[in-house]
Amino acid sequence: TGIGKDRLRDKFGITQHTFDILQRRALTKEVAKRIVTYIGTLHGPVLVHCLKGSIRTGHIIAGHRIWNEGTSPVSAIIEAMPYGR
Repeated sequence: TGIGKDRLRDKFGITQHTFDILQRRALTKEVAKRIVTYIGTLHGPVLVHCLKGSIRTGHIIAGHRIWNEGTSPVSAIIEAMPYGR
């Protein structure tokens, strides 16, 4: 049967934060900035996942690299290319 996701979160001390982004809609810069700003307030590792498996996860990671870590936009895109589709 396996371990449910709630039990896994508890076991590993993971706190889940859900951001409502409507499916099939583009991730706006304003929404991305709000999520990335929030991520910047957290301590320790952060797992970013899109339920749809869309490119939004990559957008958030790139935004974090650019806005929170000072990476250039070109560098963030080059970093992401091996992981994208």
